[in-house]
Amino acid sequence: VECDAVIVGSGAGGGVTAALLSEAGAKVVVLEKGRFTPAAELPLRERQSFEEMYEMGSLMTTQDAGVNILAGSTLGGGTRVNWQASFETPAHVRREWATEHGLPAIASEQYDRALRAVCTRLGVTTGIKQHSCPNEKLKAGLEALGVHCGEIPRNCSREHSCGHCCFGCPSGDKQDATGTYLADAARIGAKIFTGGHSLPFFQLRNAWMKRRATGIAALTTSAFPNGRQWRIVFKARYVISSAGALHTPALLLRSKISVNGNVGRNLRLHPATAVIGGTLDVPEEILTWKGSIFSVFSNAVADWDGSGYGPLLQTPSAHPGLMAASIPWLSGVDYKRLCAWMPYVSIVLVLTRDRGSGRVTIGKDGLPRLRYWPDAHDRANMMKGMEAGLRALAAGGSLMVGTLQGGSREATRFEAARGTNGAMTDPAAFDGFLDRVRAEGIHKNGMTVFSAHQMGTARMGASAKTSVVDERGECWHVANLYVSDASLFPTSTGVNPMITVEAMAYMVAEGLA
Repeated sequence: VECDAVIVGSGAGGGVTAALLSEAGAKVVVLEKGRFTPAAELPLRERQSFEEMYEMGSLMTTQDAGVNILAGSTLGGGTRVNWQASFETPAHVRREWATEHGLPAIASEQYDRALRAVCTRLGVTTGIKQHSCPNEKLKAGLEALGVHCGEIPRNCSREHSCGHCCFGCPSGDKQDATGTYLADAARIGAKIFTGGHSLPFFQLRNAWMKRRATGIAALTTSAFPNGRQWRIVFKARYVISSAGALHTPALLLRSKISVNGNVGRNLRLHPATAVIGGTLDVPEEILTWKGSIFSVFSNAVADWDGSGYGPLLQTPSAHPGLMAASIPWLSGVDYKRLCAWMPYVSIVLVLTRDRGSGRVTIGKDGLPRLRYWPDAHDRANMMKGMEAGLRALAAGGSLMVGTLQGGSREATRFEAARGTNGAMTDPAAFDGFLDRVRAEGIHKNGMTVFSAHQMGTARMGASAKTSVVDERGECWHVANLYVSDASLFPTSTGVNPMITVEAMAYMVAEGLA
Protein backbone atom coordinates (compact mmCIF):
# COMPACT_ATOMS: atom_id res chain seq x y z
CA VAL A 1 0.00 0.00 0.00
CA GLU A 2 1.52 3.34 -1.04
CA CYS A 3 0.66 6.67 0.56
CA ASP A 4 2.19 10.01 1.48
CA ALA A 5 2.03 9.46 5.22
CA VAL A 6 1.39 6.41 7.37
CA ILE A 7 0.47 7.07 11.00
CA VAL A 8 0.63 4.35 13.64
CA GLY A 9 -1.93 5.11 16.34
CA SER A 10 -5.17 7.07 16.35
CA GLY A 11 -5.20 8.86 19.71
CA ALA A 12 -4.75 12.53 20.53
CA GLY A 13 -1.58 12.89 18.45
CA GLY A 14 -2.52 10.58 15.59
CA GLY A 15 -5.90 12.17 15.00
CA VAL A 16 -4.56 15.72 14.79
CA THR A 17 -1.69 14.66 12.53
CA ALA A 18 -3.99 12.72 10.19
CA ALA A 19 -6.42 15.63 9.87
CA LEU A 20 -3.84 18.34 9.19
CA LEU A 21 -1.92 16.27 6.65
CA SER A 22 -5.14 15.28 4.91
CA GLU A 23 -6.21 18.94 4.76
CA ALA A 24 -2.87 19.71 3.12
CA GLY A 25 -3.64 17.23 0.36
CA ALA A 26 -1.60 14.25 1.53
CA LYS A 27 -2.76 10.68 1.03
CA VAL A 28 -2.90 9.45 4.64
CA VAL A 29 -3.21 5.99 6.15
CA VAL A 30 -3.89 5.50 9.89
CA LEU A 31 -3.19 2.15 11.54
CA GLU A 32 -4.88 1.37 14.88
CA LYS A 33 -4.40 -1.98 16.63
CA GLY A 34 -7.60 -1.50 18.64
CA ARG A 35 -11.09 -1.65 17.26
CA PHE A 36 -13.84 0.91 16.77
CA THR A 37 -17.06 0.66 18.73
CA PRO A 38 -19.75 3.10 17.55
CA ALA A 39 -21.49 5.11 20.27
CA ALA A 40 -24.74 3.19 19.82
CA GLU A 41 -22.92 -0.11 20.47
CA LEU A 42 -20.88 0.89 23.52
CA PRO A 43 -21.49 -1.64 26.31
CA LEU A 44 -21.03 1.00 29.08
CA ARG A 45 -20.34 -1.78 31.59
CA GLU A 46 -16.97 -2.03 33.26
CA ARG A 47 -15.92 -5.56 32.36
CA GLN A 48 -16.94 -5.38 28.71
CA SER A 49 -15.65 -1.83 28.28
CA PHE A 50 -12.24 -2.70 29.70
CA GLU A 51 -12.05 -5.79 27.49
CA GLU A 52 -12.89 -3.82 24.35
CA MET A 53 -11.31 -0.42 24.92
CA TYR A 54 -8.34 -0.68 27.29
CA GLU A 55 -4.78 -1.94 26.96
CA MET A 56 -4.52 -5.63 27.88
CA GLY A 57 -8.32 -5.71 28.20
CA SER A 58 -7.96 -4.62 31.80
CA LEU A 59 -5.30 -2.85 33.87
CA MET A 60 -1.66 -3.06 32.88
CA THR A 61 1.00 -2.95 35.58
CA THR A 62 4.65 -2.13 35.86
CA GLN A 63 6.91 -5.19 35.98
CA ASP A 64 6.86 -5.32 39.78
CA ALA A 65 3.10 -4.55 39.96
CA GLY A 66 3.83 -1.36 41.91
CA VAL A 67 1.76 0.86 39.59
CA ASN A 68 -1.52 0.00 37.85
CA ILE A 69 -1.81 1.46 34.34
CA LEU A 70 -4.98 2.70 32.64
CA ALA A 71 -4.39 3.12 28.89
CA GLY A 72 -6.84 3.25 26.00
CA SER A 73 -6.60 0.71 23.20
CA THR A 74 -9.33 1.58 20.73
CA LEU A 75 -9.89 3.88 17.80
CA GLY A 76 -9.36 7.34 19.28
CA GLY A 77 -6.94 6.00 21.90
CA GLY A 78 -6.99 7.73 25.24
CA THR A 79 -9.30 10.49 23.97
CA ARG A 80 -12.11 7.92 23.73
CA VAL A 81 -11.89 6.80 27.37
CA ASN A 82 -10.44 9.80 29.18
CA TRP A 83 -12.27 11.96 31.69
CA GLN A 84 -12.71 15.09 29.50
CA ALA A 85 -10.06 17.23 31.26
CA SER A 86 -8.75 19.76 28.74
CA PHE A 87 -6.00 21.73 30.47
CA GLU A 88 -3.74 23.85 28.31
CA THR A 89 -0.03 23.35 28.93
CA PRO A 90 0.74 25.31 32.12
CA ALA A 91 2.90 28.42 31.65
CA HIS A 92 5.62 27.16 34.01
CA VAL A 93 5.89 23.90 32.03
CA ARG A 94 6.21 25.79 28.75
CA ARG A 95 8.99 27.95 30.22
CA GLU A 96 10.78 24.87 31.52
CA TRP A 97 10.67 23.09 28.17
CA ALA A 98 11.79 26.21 26.30
CA THR A 99 14.69 27.15 28.55
CA GLU A 100 15.89 23.87 30.05
CA HIS A 101 15.26 21.54 27.11
CA GLY A 102 16.11 23.79 24.16
CA LEU A 103 12.59 24.04 22.71
CA PRO A 104 11.87 27.77 22.25
CA ALA A 105 8.90 27.03 19.97
CA ILE A 106 6.94 25.75 22.98
CA ALA A 107 7.00 29.30 24.43
CA SER A 108 6.15 30.93 21.10
CA GLU A 109 3.08 32.40 19.43
CA GLN A 110 3.10 29.37 17.13
CA TYR A 111 2.36 27.14 20.11
CA ASP A 112 -0.29 29.59 21.36
CA ARG A 113 -1.96 29.27 17.97
CA ALA A 114 -1.79 25.47 18.15
CA LEU A 115 -3.43 25.51 21.58
CA ARG A 116 -6.20 27.80 20.35
CA ALA A 117 -6.81 25.63 17.31
CA VAL A 118 -7.16 22.34 19.18
CA CYS A 119 -9.25 23.83 22.00
CA THR A 120 -11.60 25.33 19.41
CA ARG A 121 -11.93 22.08 17.47
CA LEU A 122 -12.60 20.12 20.65
CA GLY A 123 -15.17 22.63 21.87
CA VAL A 124 -13.44 23.11 25.23
CA THR A 125 -15.73 24.79 27.74
CA THR A 126 -15.86 26.09 31.29
CA GLY A 127 -18.90 27.24 33.25
CA ILE A 128 -20.34 23.80 33.93
CA LYS A 129 -24.08 23.84 34.66
CA GLN A 130 -24.05 21.25 37.44
CA HIS A 131 -21.16 19.66 39.36
CA SER A 132 -21.57 16.04 40.38
CA CYS A 133 -21.94 15.24 44.08
CA PRO A 134 -18.24 14.20 44.49
CA ASN A 135 -17.12 17.41 42.77
CA GLU A 136 -19.44 19.46 44.98
CA LYS A 137 -17.95 17.76 48.05
CA LEU A 138 -14.40 18.59 46.97
CA LYS A 139 -15.38 22.16 46.12
CA ALA A 140 -17.03 22.65 49.52
CA GLY A 141 -13.98 21.32 51.37
CA LEU A 142 -11.50 23.45 49.42
CA GLU A 143 -13.58 26.59 49.92
CA ALA A 144 -13.94 25.85 53.64
CA LEU A 145 -10.15 25.61 53.90
CA GLY A 146 -9.70 28.82 51.92
CA VAL A 147 -7.34 27.24 49.37
CA HIS A 148 -7.30 27.23 45.58
CA CYS A 149 -10.40 25.75 43.96
CA GLY A 150 -10.67 25.88 40.17
CA GLU A 151 -12.85 24.52 37.40
CA ILE A 152 -11.46 21.94 34.98
CA PRO A 153 -11.95 22.84 31.30
CA ARG A 154 -13.73 19.99 29.49
CA ASN A 155 -14.14 18.99 25.83
CA CYS A 156 -17.91 18.73 26.05
CA SER A 157 -20.93 20.95 26.53
CA ARG A 158 -21.56 22.73 29.82
CA GLU A 159 -24.59 20.50 30.41
CA HIS A 160 -22.86 17.16 29.81
CA SER A 161 -22.87 14.81 32.82
CA CYS A 162 -23.26 11.21 31.64
CA GLY A 163 -20.70 9.70 34.04
CA HIS A 164 -19.69 7.05 31.49
CA CYS A 165 -17.18 8.86 29.25
CA CYS A 166 -14.46 6.59 30.65
CA PHE A 167 -16.14 3.85 28.57
CA GLY A 168 -16.72 5.98 25.50
CA CYS A 169 -19.31 8.76 25.45
CA PRO A 170 -22.69 7.25 24.51
CA SER A 171 -24.15 10.60 23.42
CA GLY A 172 -21.13 11.81 21.47
CA ASP A 173 -21.12 15.04 23.50
CA LYS A 174 -17.51 14.49 24.53
CA GLN A 175 -15.42 15.61 21.57
CA ASP A 176 -12.93 12.75 21.33
CA ALA A 177 -10.75 12.04 18.29
CA THR A 178 -13.33 9.80 16.61
CA GLY A 179 -15.82 12.66 16.38
CA THR A 180 -13.36 15.42 15.57
CA TYR A 181 -9.93 15.04 13.97
CA LEU A 182 -10.27 11.43 12.77
CA ALA A 183 -13.69 12.23 11.34
CA ASP A 184 -12.19 15.27 9.61
CA ALA A 185 -9.40 13.17 8.13
CA ALA A 186 -11.77 10.44 6.95
CA ARG A 187 -14.12 12.94 5.27
CA ILE A 188 -11.19 14.29 3.28
CA GLY A 189 -10.06 10.82 2.23
CA ALA A 190 -7.74 9.36 4.87
CA LYS A 191 -7.93 5.57 5.17
CA ILE A 192 -8.22 4.17 8.70
CA PHE A 193 -7.45 0.52 9.41
CA THR A 194 -8.49 -0.90 12.79
CA GLY A 195 -7.89 -4.20 14.57
CA GLY A 196 -5.82 -7.18 13.63
CA HIS A 197 -2.49 -5.38 13.13
CA SER A 198 0.17 -6.86 15.38
CA LEU A 199 3.79 -5.99 16.12
CA PRO A 200 4.42 -3.43 13.39
CA PHE A 201 7.98 -2.35 12.66
CA PHE A 202 9.52 0.36 10.50
CA GLN A 203 10.87 -0.26 7.02
CA LEU A 204 14.30 1.41 6.84
CA ARG A 205 17.03 1.77 4.27
CA ASN A 206 20.52 3.08 4.58
CA ALA A 207 21.18 6.55 3.25
CA TRP A 208 24.01 9.02 3.37
CA MET A 209 24.75 10.03 6.98
CA LYS A 210 21.71 8.31 8.52
CA ARG A 211 19.04 5.76 7.83
CA ARG A 212 15.75 6.71 6.19
CA ALA A 213 12.25 5.44 6.96
CA THR A 214 10.37 4.25 3.89
CA GLY A 215 7.28 2.67 5.43
CA ILE A 216 5.96 0.25 7.99
CA ALA A 217 5.22 -3.46 7.97
CA ALA A 218 2.58 -5.19 10.10
CA LEU A 219 0.95 -8.57 10.42
CA THR A 220 -2.79 -8.94 9.97
CA THR A 221 -4.96 -12.01 10.40
CA SER A 222 -7.70 -13.06 8.00
CA ALA A 223 -11.22 -12.74 9.39
CA PHE A 224 -12.04 -16.26 8.21
CA PRO A 225 -11.91 -19.15 10.72
CA ASN A 226 -8.35 -20.38 11.14
CA GLY A 227 -7.35 -17.51 8.87
CA ARG A 228 -3.73 -17.13 7.92
CA GLN A 229 -1.57 -14.15 8.81
CA TRP A 230 -0.59 -11.68 6.14
CA ARG A 231 2.30 -9.26 6.14
CA ILE A 232 1.27 -5.85 4.83
CA VAL A 233 3.78 -3.14 3.94
CA PHE A 234 2.72 0.50 3.85
CA LYS A 235 5.19 2.59 1.85
CA ALA A 236 5.19 6.28 2.63
CA ARG A 237 7.18 9.47 2.32
CA TYR A 238 6.55 10.23 5.99
CA VAL A 239 6.31 7.59 8.70
CA ILE A 240 4.78 8.83 11.95
CA SER A 241 4.48 7.05 15.27
CA SER A 242 1.52 8.19 17.34
CA ALA A 243 1.22 4.93 19.23
CA GLY A 244 1.57 6.50 22.67
CA ALA A 245 4.34 6.55 25.24
CA LEU A 246 4.13 2.78 25.78
CA HIS A 247 3.97 1.55 22.18
CA THR A 248 6.02 4.20 20.36
CA PRO A 249 9.23 3.16 22.17
CA ALA A 250 8.32 -0.50 21.66
CA LEU A 251 7.87 0.14 17.93
CA LEU A 252 11.20 1.97 17.74
CA LEU A 253 13.03 -0.73 19.68
CA ARG A 254 11.55 -3.53 17.54
CA SER A 255 12.90 -1.60 14.56
CA LYS A 256 16.40 -1.48 16.14
CA ILE A 257 16.24 2.26 16.75
CA SER A 258 17.63 3.36 20.12
CA VAL A 259 19.10 6.89 19.55
CA ASN A 260 22.00 6.54 21.97
CA GLY A 261 19.88 4.53 24.38
CA ASN A 262 17.32 7.32 24.80
CA VAL A 263 14.34 5.41 23.38
CA GLY A 264 12.18 4.20 26.24
CA ARG A 265 13.93 6.29 28.89
CA ASN A 266 12.33 9.26 30.70
CA LEU A 267 9.02 7.45 31.31
CA ARG A 268 6.72 9.70 33.36
CA LEU A 269 3.42 8.42 34.73
CA HIS A 270 1.81 11.11 36.91
CA PRO A 271 1.60 8.55 39.73
CA ALA A 272 -1.76 8.88 41.43
CA THR A 273 -3.52 7.58 44.49
CA ALA A 274 -6.76 8.54 46.21
CA VAL A 275 -8.23 9.37 49.59
CA ILE A 276 -11.81 8.67 50.58
CA GLY A 277 -14.44 10.20 52.82
CA GLY A 278 -18.05 9.77 53.81
CA THR A 279 -20.75 10.30 56.43
CA LEU A 280 -21.29 6.64 57.16
CA ASP A 281 -23.35 6.76 60.34
CA VAL A 282 -26.06 8.66 58.39
CA PRO A 283 -25.38 7.53 54.81
CA GLU A 284 -25.58 10.20 52.12
CA GLU A 285 -25.78 8.86 48.59
CA ILE A 286 -22.80 10.24 46.64
CA LEU A 287 -22.45 7.80 43.69
CA THR A 288 -18.98 8.52 42.29
CA TRP A 289 -20.02 6.98 38.96
CA LYS A 290 -22.82 9.44 38.23
CA GLY A 291 -22.81 13.02 36.95
CA SER A 292 -19.94 15.07 35.58
CA ILE A 293 -16.68 13.16 35.87
CA PHE A 294 -14.16 15.97 36.16
CA SER A 295 -15.01 19.56 36.97
CA VAL A 296 -13.19 20.69 40.16
CA PHE A 297 -9.47 20.76 40.91
CA SER A 298 -6.98 22.36 43.26
CA ASN A 299 -3.33 23.27 42.76
CA ALA A 300 -3.00 24.36 46.39
CA VAL A 301 -0.01 22.06 46.97
CA ALA A 302 1.19 21.78 43.34
CA ASP A 303 3.87 24.52 43.77
CA TRP A 304 3.10 26.04 40.38
CA ASP A 305 4.79 29.27 41.45
CA GLY A 306 7.92 27.48 42.65
CA SER A 307 9.46 24.25 41.38
CA GLY A 308 6.30 23.38 39.43
CA TYR A 309 6.43 19.84 40.83
CA GLY A 310 3.67 18.76 43.16
CA PRO A 311 0.22 17.15 43.25
CA LEU A 312 -3.18 18.24 41.97
CA LEU A 313 -6.42 17.32 43.71
CA GLN A 314 -9.27 16.17 41.45
CA THR A 315 -12.18 13.74 41.53
CA PRO A 316 -11.85 10.42 39.64
CA SER A 317 -14.31 8.55 37.49
CA ALA A 318 -14.81 5.69 39.95
CA HIS A 319 -17.18 2.92 38.97
CA PRO A 320 -17.68 0.02 41.40
CA GLY A 321 -15.30 -2.46 39.78
CA LEU A 322 -12.38 -0.04 39.71
CA MET A 323 -13.18 0.99 43.27
CA ALA A 324 -13.19 -2.64 44.41
CA ALA A 325 -9.82 -3.20 42.73
CA SER A 326 -8.39 -0.19 44.57
CA ILE A 327 -9.36 -1.04 48.13
CA PRO A 328 -6.37 -2.36 50.11
CA TRP A 329 -6.87 -5.57 52.03
CA LEU A 330 -6.83 -4.87 55.75
CA SER A 331 -9.24 -7.66 56.63
CA GLY A 332 -12.23 -9.41 55.14
CA VAL A 333 -14.58 -7.45 57.35
CA ASP A 334 -12.99 -4.12 56.40
CA TYR A 335 -13.09 -4.94 52.68
CA LYS A 336 -16.76 -5.95 52.79
CA ARG A 337 -17.58 -2.84 54.81
CA LEU A 338 -15.99 -0.49 52.27
CA CYS A 339 -17.58 -2.32 49.32
CA ALA A 340 -20.98 -1.97 50.97
CA TRP A 341 -20.29 1.75 51.51
CA MET A 342 -19.35 2.45 47.87
CA PRO A 343 -22.51 4.48 47.11
CA TYR A 344 -21.83 6.73 50.10
CA VAL A 345 -18.10 7.40 49.63
CA SER A 346 -16.53 10.50 48.11
CA ILE A 347 -13.10 10.21 46.50
CA VAL A 348 -10.32 12.73 45.93
CA LEU A 349 -7.66 11.86 43.37
CA VAL A 350 -4.07 12.87 44.13
CA LEU A 351 -2.24 13.30 40.79
CA THR A 352 1.50 13.94 41.17
CA ARG A 353 3.73 15.70 38.68
CA ASP A 354 6.71 13.36 38.79
CA ARG A 355 10.29 14.59 38.58
CA GLY A 356 11.74 11.08 38.63
CA SER A 357 11.36 8.70 35.71
CA GLY A 358 11.26 5.07 34.64
CA ARG A 359 11.79 3.14 31.45
CA VAL A 360 9.96 1.18 28.75
CA THR A 361 11.75 -1.82 27.25
CA ILE A 362 10.44 -4.74 25.18
CA GLY A 363 10.18 -8.40 26.05
CA LYS A 364 10.96 -11.37 23.84
CA ASP A 365 7.45 -11.03 22.45
CA GLY A 366 8.21 -7.47 21.32
CA LEU A 367 5.62 -5.94 23.65
CA PRO A 368 6.36 -3.10 26.09
CA ARG A 369 7.57 -3.72 29.63
CA LEU A 370 7.41 -0.90 32.17
CA ARG A 371 9.80 -0.25 35.04
CA TYR A 372 8.80 2.62 37.27
CA TRP A 373 8.35 3.64 40.87
CA PRO A 374 8.11 7.25 42.10
CA ASP A 375 11.32 8.44 43.70
CA ALA A 376 11.59 9.86 47.23
CA HIS A 377 10.87 13.42 46.07
CA ASP A 378 7.72 12.37 44.22
CA ARG A 379 6.53 10.17 47.07
CA ALA A 380 6.91 13.11 49.44
CA ASN A 381 4.80 15.24 47.11
CA MET A 382 2.20 12.49 46.84
CA MET A 383 2.01 12.41 50.63
CA LYS A 384 1.43 16.20 50.67
CA GLY A 385 -1.43 15.66 48.27
CA MET A 386 -2.91 12.88 50.38
CA GLU A 387 -2.85 15.13 53.44
CA ALA A 388 -4.42 18.01 51.51
CA GLY A 389 -7.12 15.69 50.17
CA LEU A 390 -7.93 14.33 53.62
CA ARG A 391 -8.20 17.85 55.00
CA ALA A 392 -10.51 18.86 52.14
CA LEU A 393 -12.78 15.87 52.71
CA ALA A 394 -12.95 16.53 56.44
CA ALA A 395 -13.62 20.23 55.88
CA GLY A 396 -16.36 19.29 53.42
CA GLY A 397 -18.24 17.31 56.06
CA SER A 398 -16.87 13.75 55.83
CA LEU A 399 -17.04 12.02 59.22
CA MET A 400 -14.90 9.11 58.04
CA VAL A 401 -11.75 9.61 55.95
CA GLY A 402 -9.13 7.14 54.81
CA THR A 403 -6.30 6.30 52.44
CA LEU A 404 -5.43 3.42 50.10
CA GLN A 405 -2.43 2.45 52.22
CA GLY A 406 -2.25 -1.17 53.28
CA GLY A 407 -1.28 -0.64 56.91
CA SER A 408 -3.36 -1.03 60.06
CA ARG A 409 -6.87 0.35 60.24
CA GLU A 410 -5.74 2.88 62.85
CA ALA A 411 -3.16 4.23 60.43
CA THR A 412 -5.41 4.40 57.37
CA ARG A 413 -8.94 5.21 58.59
CA PHE A 414 -10.28 7.95 60.85
CA GLU A 415 -13.82 8.58 62.08
CA ALA A 416 -14.27 12.05 63.56
CA ALA A 417 -16.58 13.07 66.35
CA ARG A 418 -18.41 16.33 65.57
CA GLY A 419 -20.50 18.75 67.54
CA THR A 420 -23.98 19.99 66.70
CA ASN A 421 -22.46 22.74 64.54
CA GLY A 422 -20.68 20.14 62.39
CA ALA A 423 -17.20 21.03 63.60
CA MET A 424 -14.75 18.37 64.81
CA THR A 425 -14.80 18.11 68.57
CA ASP A 426 -11.22 16.84 68.72
CA PRO A 427 -9.05 18.38 65.94
CA ALA A 428 -5.94 17.06 67.68
CA ALA A 429 -7.14 13.51 67.06
CA PHE A 430 -7.37 14.27 63.33
CA ASP A 431 -3.86 15.73 63.35
CA GLY A 432 -2.71 12.55 65.09
CA PHE A 433 -4.28 10.50 62.30
CA LEU A 434 -2.38 12.54 59.68
CA ASP A 435 0.81 11.82 61.61
CA ARG A 436 0.03 8.09 61.39
CA VAL A 437 -0.61 8.37 57.64
CA ARG A 438 2.78 10.04 57.16
CA ALA A 439 4.48 7.42 59.33
CA GLU A 440 2.84 4.62 57.34
CA GLY A 441 4.43 6.08 54.20
CA ILE A 442 4.20 5.05 50.56
CA HIS A 443 5.63 1.63 49.81
CA LYS A 444 5.71 -0.43 46.64
CA ASN A 445 2.86 -2.97 46.67
CA GLY A 446 1.81 -1.47 50.01
CA MET A 447 -0.48 1.25 48.63
CA THR A 448 -2.70 1.49 45.57
CA VAL A 449 -0.97 3.64 42.94
CA PHE A 450 -2.40 4.29 39.48
CA SER A 451 -1.38 6.01 36.26
CA ALA A 452 -3.65 7.18 33.46
CA HIS A 453 -0.99 9.35 31.78
CA GLN A 454 2.10 7.92 30.13
CA MET A 455 4.65 10.39 28.72
CA GLY A 456 8.19 11.13 27.67
CA THR A 457 9.66 7.92 26.22
CA ALA A 458 10.74 9.40 22.88
CA ARG A 459 11.31 12.90 24.10
CA MET A 460 11.81 16.00 22.00
CA GLY A 461 14.98 17.95 22.64
CA ALA A 462 17.93 19.93 21.35
CA SER A 463 20.44 17.09 21.11
CA ALA A 464 20.61 13.41 20.21
CA LYS A 465 22.62 12.96 23.40
CA THR A 466 19.55 13.46 25.56
CA SER A 467 16.50 13.07 23.30
CA VAL A 468 15.01 10.95 20.51
CA VAL A 469 13.59 13.58 18.14
CA ASP A 470 14.41 17.17 17.25
CA GLU A 471 12.10 20.16 17.69
CA ARG A 472 10.27 19.24 14.45
CA GLY A 473 9.50 15.76 15.79
CA GLU A 474 11.92 13.98 13.42
CA CYS A 475 14.08 11.17 14.78
CA TRP A 476 17.70 12.21 15.16
CA HIS A 477 18.99 8.95 13.67
CA VAL A 478 16.31 8.13 11.05
CA ALA A 479 15.21 10.61 8.39
CA ASN A 480 11.47 10.91 7.57
CA LEU A 481 10.54 9.15 10.83
CA TYR A 482 8.46 11.34 13.15
CA VAL A 483 6.87 11.03 16.57
CA SER A 484 3.57 12.75 17.34
CA ASP A 485 2.21 11.69 20.73
CA ALA A 486 2.86 12.03 24.47
CA SER A 487 6.23 10.34 24.00
CA LEU A 488 7.49 13.77 22.91
CA PHE A 489 7.18 15.38 26.35
CA PRO A 490 10.56 16.40 27.83
CA THR A 491 8.99 16.11 31.31
CA SER A 492 5.58 15.41 32.74
CA THR A 493 3.10 18.29 32.60
CA GLY A 494 1.43 17.95 35.99
CA VAL A 495 -2.03 18.22 34.38
CA ASN A 496 -4.08 15.92 32.19
CA PRO A 497 -2.03 15.87 28.98
CA MET A 498 -4.52 15.59 26.07
CA ILE A 499 -4.42 19.23 24.95
CA THR A 500 -0.62 19.34 25.18
CA VAL A 501 -0.36 16.20 23.04
CA GLU A 502 -2.67 17.68 20.43
CA ALA A 503 -0.89 21.05 20.36
CA MET A 504 2.52 19.40 19.90
CA ALA A 505 1.08 17.12 17.22
CA TYR A 506 -0.40 20.20 15.53
CA MET A 507 3.06 21.75 15.30
CA VAL A 508 4.66 18.54 14.03
CA ALA A 509 1.97 18.19 11.37
CA GLU A 510 2.26 21.84 10.33
CA GLY A 511 5.96 21.25 9.73
CA LEU A 512 5.17 18.38 7.38
CA ALA A 513 2.17 19.86 5.58
